[in-house]
Amino acid sequence: MKTNAIIAILLLIVLTAGCTQPQPVQENPATASSTTITEERQEQPQTPPIIETEQILPETEENNTPQNVEQPEIPNTEEPTIPFTLTSSVFTHNGSIPAKYTCEGQELIPPLTISNIPENTQSFALIMTDPDVPYAFVNEVPEGEFVHWIVFNLPSSTTEILEGQQPPGLPGTGFTKEYSSPCPPSDLEPFEHHYIFSLYALDIELTLSEGALKEELVSAMQGHIIQETELIGKYKSNQAP
Repeated sequence: MKTNAIIAILLLIVLTAGCTQPQPVQENPATASSTTITEERQEQPQTPPIIETEQILPETEENNTPQNVEQPEIPNTEEPTIPFTLTSSVFTHNGSIPAKYTCEGQELIPPLTISNIPENTQSFALIMTDPDVPYAFVNEVPEGEFVHWIVFNLPSSTTEILEGQQPPGLPGTGFTKEYSSPCPPSDLEPFEHHYIFSLYALDIELTLSEGALKEELVSAMQGHIIQETELIGKYKSNQAP
Protein backbone atom coordinates (compact mmCIF):
# COMPACT_ATOMS: atom_id res chain seq x y z
CA MET A 1 0.00 0.00 0.00
CA LYS A 2 2.82 2.38 0.86
CA THR A 3 4.63 1.42 -2.29
CA ASN A 4 1.68 2.41 -4.48
CA ALA A 5 1.38 5.74 -2.79
CA ILE A 6 5.03 6.57 -3.37
CA ILE A 7 4.75 5.66 -7.05
CA ALA A 8 1.72 7.88 -7.44
CA ILE A 9 3.54 10.86 -5.91
CA LEU A 10 6.53 10.39 -8.22
CA LEU A 11 4.30 10.25 -11.29
CA LEU A 12 2.61 13.49 -10.22
CA ILE A 13 5.96 15.20 -9.82
CA VAL A 14 7.10 14.07 -13.28
CA LEU A 15 3.91 15.29 -14.93
CA THR A 16 4.08 18.64 -13.20
CA ALA A 17 7.68 19.15 -14.31
CA GLY A 18 6.82 18.36 -17.93
CA CYS A 19 4.01 20.91 -18.13
CA THR A 20 6.04 23.82 -16.67
CA GLN A 21 8.25 25.45 -19.43
CA PRO A 22 10.38 28.51 -18.98
CA GLN A 23 8.69 31.67 -20.39
CA PRO A 24 10.80 34.00 -22.57
CA VAL A 25 11.71 37.34 -20.97
CA GLN A 26 10.06 40.28 -22.78
CA GLU A 27 12.21 43.34 -23.09
CA ASN A 28 10.94 46.88 -22.36
CA PRO A 29 10.76 48.73 -25.72
CA ALA A 30 12.06 51.92 -24.17
CA THR A 31 14.99 50.13 -22.63
CA ALA A 32 15.77 48.37 -25.90
CA SER A 33 15.63 51.60 -27.88
CA SER A 34 17.88 53.35 -25.38
CA THR A 35 20.35 50.54 -25.53
CA THR A 36 20.38 50.62 -29.34
CA ILE A 37 20.95 54.40 -29.47
CA THR A 38 23.73 54.13 -26.91
CA GLU A 39 25.40 51.39 -28.96
CA GLU A 40 25.06 53.48 -32.14
CA ARG A 41 26.61 56.52 -30.40
CA GLN A 42 29.45 54.40 -29.19
CA GLU A 43 30.02 53.11 -32.73
CA GLN A 44 30.14 56.67 -34.28
CA PRO A 45 33.66 58.19 -34.47
CA GLN A 46 34.31 60.98 -31.99
CA THR A 47 34.67 64.46 -33.64
CA PRO A 48 37.13 66.69 -31.81
CA PRO A 49 35.58 69.98 -30.58
CA ILE A 50 36.17 73.08 -32.72
CA ILE A 51 38.17 75.68 -30.87
CA GLU A 52 37.80 79.22 -32.23
CA THR A 53 41.06 81.15 -32.35
CA GLU A 54 41.83 84.76 -33.35
CA GLN A 55 43.42 85.17 -36.74
CA ILE A 56 46.97 86.35 -36.30
CA LEU A 57 48.02 88.65 -39.12
CA PRO A 58 51.64 88.93 -40.16
CA GLU A 59 53.33 91.97 -38.72
CA THR A 60 53.49 94.86 -41.13
CA GLU A 61 54.25 98.53 -40.77
CA GLU A 62 50.52 99.30 -41.08
CA ASN A 63 49.55 96.73 -38.40
CA ASN A 64 52.20 98.03 -36.03
CA THR A 65 50.84 101.60 -36.17
CA PRO A 66 48.66 102.29 -33.10
CA GLN A 67 45.14 103.35 -33.99
CA ASN A 68 43.76 106.74 -32.97
CA VAL A 69 47.18 107.97 -31.92
CA GLU A 70 48.23 111.42 -33.11
CA GLN A 71 51.48 111.29 -35.02
CA PRO A 72 54.08 113.89 -34.06
CA GLU A 73 54.32 116.85 -36.44
CA ILE A 74 57.49 117.12 -38.45
CA PRO A 75 59.06 120.46 -37.58
CA ASN A 76 59.47 122.93 -40.42
CA THR A 77 63.18 123.46 -40.85
CA GLU A 78 62.75 126.25 -43.39
CA GLU A 79 63.62 129.68 -42.06
CA PRO A 80 60.60 132.05 -42.04
CA THR A 81 60.69 134.87 -44.55
CA ILE A 82 61.19 138.20 -42.80
CA PRO A 83 59.15 140.89 -44.56
CA PHE A 84 60.74 143.91 -46.19
CA THR A 85 59.38 146.91 -44.26
CA LEU A 86 59.30 150.69 -44.12
CA THR A 87 58.42 152.18 -40.74
CA SER A 88 58.50 155.52 -38.92
CA SER A 89 59.19 156.34 -35.30
CA VAL A 90 56.61 159.18 -35.32
CA PHE A 91 53.53 157.38 -36.66
CA THR A 92 52.34 153.80 -37.12
CA HIS A 93 51.02 152.16 -40.25
CA ASN A 94 47.57 153.69 -40.91
CA GLY A 95 48.16 156.02 -37.97
CA SER A 96 47.97 159.82 -37.86
CA ILE A 97 50.95 161.88 -39.00
CA PRO A 98 51.87 164.57 -36.43
CA ALA A 99 51.18 168.16 -37.59
CA LYS A 100 54.90 168.89 -37.29
CA TYR A 101 55.45 167.05 -40.59
CA THR A 102 52.64 168.82 -42.49
CA CYS A 103 51.93 172.24 -43.98
CA GLU A 104 50.38 173.20 -40.67
CA GLY A 105 53.66 172.55 -38.90
CA GLN A 106 57.34 172.59 -39.91
CA GLU A 107 56.85 170.60 -43.13
CA LEU A 108 59.66 168.25 -42.18
CA ILE A 109 60.44 164.93 -43.83
CA PRO A 110 59.40 162.31 -41.25
CA PRO A 111 62.08 159.89 -40.01
CA LEU A 112 61.88 156.57 -41.87
CA THR A 113 63.51 153.18 -41.27
CA ILE A 114 64.14 150.49 -43.91
CA SER A 115 64.33 146.94 -42.52
CA ASN A 116 65.05 143.45 -43.87
CA ILE A 117 66.53 144.57 -47.16
CA PRO A 118 66.16 141.81 -49.80
CA GLU A 119 69.23 140.08 -51.18
CA ASN A 120 70.66 141.43 -54.44
CA THR A 121 69.18 144.89 -53.88
CA GLN A 122 71.17 147.48 -55.86
CA SER A 123 69.05 150.58 -55.18
CA PHE A 124 65.76 151.87 -53.78
CA ALA A 125 63.02 154.07 -55.18
CA LEU A 126 60.62 155.96 -52.90
CA ILE A 127 57.32 157.52 -53.99
CA MET A 128 54.87 159.39 -51.72
CA THR A 129 51.31 159.87 -53.01
CA ASP A 130 47.89 161.05 -51.82
CA PRO A 131 45.01 159.21 -53.54
CA ASP A 132 42.25 161.24 -51.83
CA VAL A 133 41.77 163.82 -54.56
CA PRO A 134 38.77 166.12 -53.92
CA TYR A 135 36.20 166.17 -56.70
CA ALA A 136 37.03 169.83 -57.45
CA PHE A 137 40.57 168.80 -58.49
CA VAL A 138 39.68 165.75 -60.58
CA ASN A 139 40.23 167.55 -63.88
CA GLU A 140 43.53 168.96 -62.69
CA VAL A 141 44.76 165.58 -61.47
CA PRO A 142 43.70 163.06 -64.15
CA GLU A 143 45.95 160.35 -62.70
CA GLY A 144 43.77 160.37 -59.57
CA GLU A 145 46.46 161.14 -57.02
CA PHE A 146 48.75 163.88 -55.79
CA VAL A 147 52.46 163.04 -56.03
CA HIS A 148 54.21 164.55 -53.00
CA TRP A 149 57.71 163.13 -53.19
CA ILE A 150 59.97 161.05 -55.48
CA VAL A 151 63.49 159.84 -54.79
CA PHE A 152 65.25 157.08 -56.76
CA ASN A 153 68.68 155.47 -56.90
CA LEU A 154 68.93 155.53 -53.12
CA PRO A 155 71.96 153.36 -52.19
CA SER A 156 71.12 149.78 -51.18
CA SER A 157 72.96 150.41 -47.89
CA THR A 158 70.35 152.98 -46.84
CA THR A 159 68.55 151.95 -43.64
CA GLU A 160 67.55 155.37 -42.24
CA ILE A 161 66.11 158.57 -43.64
CA LEU A 162 66.63 161.17 -40.97
CA GLU A 163 64.05 163.70 -39.90
CA GLY A 164 64.04 166.80 -42.07
CA GLN A 165 66.90 165.57 -44.30
CA GLN A 166 66.74 164.79 -48.00
CA PRO A 167 68.16 161.25 -48.44
CA PRO A 168 70.97 160.47 -50.89
CA GLY A 169 69.73 159.69 -54.39
CA LEU A 170 68.14 161.56 -57.28
CA PRO A 171 64.92 163.57 -56.84
CA GLY A 172 62.01 163.10 -59.20
CA THR A 173 59.23 165.58 -59.90
CA GLY A 174 55.93 165.55 -58.05
CA PHE A 175 54.50 168.93 -57.09
CA THR A 176 58.13 170.01 -57.09
CA LYS A 177 61.52 168.29 -56.91
CA GLU A 178 61.45 168.69 -53.15
CA TYR A 179 59.45 166.95 -50.45
CA SER A 180 55.88 168.31 -50.37
CA SER A 181 54.33 167.75 -46.95
CA PRO A 182 50.73 166.62 -46.33
CA CYS A 183 48.32 169.52 -46.77
CA PRO A 184 44.70 168.38 -47.23
CA PRO A 185 42.18 171.16 -47.93
CA SER A 186 40.17 172.08 -44.87
CA ASP A 187 36.99 172.91 -46.82
CA LEU A 188 36.78 169.97 -49.26
CA GLU A 189 35.86 166.37 -48.63
CA PRO A 190 37.34 163.97 -47.89
CA PHE A 191 38.79 165.94 -45.01
CA GLU A 192 41.15 163.16 -43.90
CA HIS A 193 43.71 162.12 -46.52
CA HIS A 194 45.93 159.04 -46.74
CA TYR A 195 49.62 159.48 -47.55
CA ILE A 196 51.25 156.39 -49.04
CA PHE A 197 55.04 156.00 -48.83
CA SER A 198 55.86 153.26 -51.39
CA LEU A 199 59.37 151.79 -51.26
CA TYR A 200 60.79 149.56 -54.01
CA ALA A 201 63.90 147.34 -53.77
CA LEU A 202 65.46 147.16 -57.26
CA ASP A 203 68.08 144.87 -58.74
CA ILE A 204 69.67 147.71 -60.75
CA GLU A 205 70.49 151.39 -60.55
CA LEU A 206 68.20 153.28 -62.89
CA THR A 207 69.55 155.35 -65.79
CA LEU A 208 66.86 158.02 -65.41
CA SER A 209 67.82 161.66 -65.14
CA GLU A 210 67.08 163.87 -62.16
CA GLY A 211 63.54 165.26 -62.21
CA ALA A 212 61.91 162.18 -63.78
CA LEU A 213 58.14 161.97 -63.48
CA LYS A 214 56.39 159.16 -61.65
CA GLU A 215 55.21 157.56 -64.92
CA GLU A 216 58.79 157.46 -66.21
CA LEU A 217 60.04 155.96 -62.95
CA VAL A 218 57.35 153.27 -62.85
CA SER A 219 58.12 152.30 -66.45
CA ALA A 220 61.88 152.10 -65.79
CA MET A 221 61.34 149.85 -62.74
CA GLN A 222 59.36 147.22 -64.63
CA GLY A 223 61.06 143.82 -64.39
CA HIS A 224 63.54 145.05 -61.76
CA ILE A 225 61.45 145.11 -58.58
CA ILE A 226 62.66 142.47 -56.09
CA GLN A 227 60.20 143.44 -53.36
CA GLU A 228 58.05 146.41 -52.44
CA THR A 229 56.47 147.67 -49.24
CA GLU A 230 54.46 150.65 -48.10
CA LEU A 231 53.76 152.80 -45.08
CA ILE A 232 50.49 154.73 -44.86
CA GLY A 233 49.93 157.77 -42.67
CA LYS A 234 46.74 159.84 -42.32
CA TYR A 235 46.22 163.53 -41.77
CA LYS A 236 43.21 165.84 -41.35
CA SER A 237 43.56 169.60 -41.27
CA ASN A 238 43.11 171.25 -37.89
CA GLN A 239 40.73 173.67 -39.63
CA ALA A 240 38.49 170.96 -41.10
CA PRO A 241 35.03 170.41 -39.57
